[in-house]
Amino acid sequence: MMMKRIGELEHIMANLIQVNKEMEERLDKHGARLYMLEQLDIPQQVSKAISEVVTDAVDWAMQA
Repeated sequence: MMMKRIGELEHIMANLIQVNKEMEERLDKHGARLYMLEQLDIPQQVSKAISEVVTDAVDWAMQA
C-alpha cells in the first residue's frame, strides 16, 4: 500500500514538473514579446506622428 502511494506521488510530481516547465517556457515567450514592445517605443512614435500631422496641417492652412 505504501509503495502504491509513493508511486502515485512520484507520478503527480512528474506531472507538476512538466507543467512547471511548460509555464516557464510560456513566460519566457511573453517576456520576449514584452521586451520587443518596449523597444518599439510606441508613445514616442505616436507623439512624432502627431507632431508631423499637425505641422503639415498648419503648413497647409498657412498656404491656403
